[in-house]
Amino acid sequence: MCTSLSYQALDGSKFLARTMDFAFELNGRPTFLPREYQWVSSFDEKTYATDYAIIGTGAKFGKNYMIADGFNEYGLSGAELYFSHAAEYDAEPTDGAINLVAEEFLLWAIGNNKSIEDLKNNFKNVHLIDSDRGVMGVNQPLHFIFSDSTGATYILEPEGNDLILQEDKVGVMTNTPDYNWHKTT
Repeated sequence: MCTSLSYQALDGSKFLARTMDFAFELNGRPTFLPREYQWVSSFDEKTYATDYAIIGTGAKFGKNYMIADGFNEYGLSGAELYFSHAAEYDAEPTDGAINLVAEEFLLWAIGNNKSIEDLKNNFKNVHLIDSDRGVMGVNQPLHFIFSDSTGATYILEPEGNDLILQEDKVGVMTNTPDYNWHKTT
């Protein structure tokens, strides 16, 4: 089971860490993507570009890199974790929105937002679409954790037509179940 956690070192530095346990080899490699890296959405073939450089764990599938976890040059970090039987995506694309499959969201999020505050202001422009055109050939059921250099940590989960962003007050997230379960004792 994948597990992520946010913590603070003795010197005050903030970190987001994770384990990756998957049923098959993803061939993930250290991956660097420069500012203005252009990528093509698997969903609708639109071209996007990152505003910020990214380093993380990635694998190339077709035209694109799938970033499973990483951080940008300003310290916004993120990870995608498996959310089986719980991820609910938009049935149809939304005009005027950034329509992506779930595996593309982390690349967009850390590539185009400097901080949690930026992400809070911008994530509503993105819709995750239920599609068989995923980066890996099928759309993966995912939820996400983000943290920045201030230590602010948030969870983002897809619930139908909405992406729900909430503060992570426990500093831990695993695969399924949803974040509300993580808050129970």
